Amino acid sequence: MLAFTFPDDRVLGVLFGLISLVFIAWPVRLIRAQTHWGFILGIPILAGVIVGLAGTLSKMASDNPLHGHCGPLTYTGVFYPTRELLSAAHQDDLEIRNQLCWTRKLVIRVLPKFDSEAEYLTYTKITRDKLLKPERKYRVALPIIGYLYGTIINRWDNYNIPLMKNIQTGKLFLEEMKYWSHEYTEEVSAREYGWWDFLHGNYIKFEYGIVEKNWQNLLDGINEK
Repeated sequence: MLAFTFPDDRVLGVLFGLISLVFIAWPVRLIRAQTHWGFILGIPILAGVIVGLAGTLSKMASDNPLHGHCGPLTYTGVFYPTRELLSAAHQDDLEIRNQLCWTRKLVIRVLPKFDSEAEYLTYTKITRDKLLKPERKYRVALPIIGYLYGTIINRWDNYNIPLMKNIQTGKLFLEEMKYWSHEYTEEVSAREYGWWDFLHGNYIKFEYGIVEKNWQNLLDGINEK
């Protein structure tokens, strides 16, 4: 999941290079032993370069969460436009991944610095308005939303105006995350999918369920300390 939503294109390029090596180039070598090593090594390198240059995120603006926000060569980038035609497990998976890519865009677009309190408050309001837009708000997005607000607060803290000295950065962050934990409540770990979704359904229930089941425990644990 992280490899498909992480904003560093090199991560996705390396991932696809390894996938091409394991599932394409190496099987060809096993089937046809005389295959030249240049082909075995060239295929994954070429695949990695192409995917890395294509990017992990689309070029669309981040103001609409329903746009396609993942890169054109990712699973989400390819199938998100046709999600309504797919099974329930694929729809959930695609919507979640697109939401993660969308939030990643918000992260990389945080202003380098805030020059005034008014600018910080305005930016925070704009960000909150955007995060409230999705009709279905998946709990699995909360760690990335946490990263988003951590980035915003850090850029604000660097300005170091007197008001910030009277606010504990950690307390401000926890208050934000408690707020978003009440907003982002959609879960998939307890969903019942059809038999045709057995493999994909169980996969996403396990993958996203780790965050869904442990996120609140993490916040509570930090709060107790």
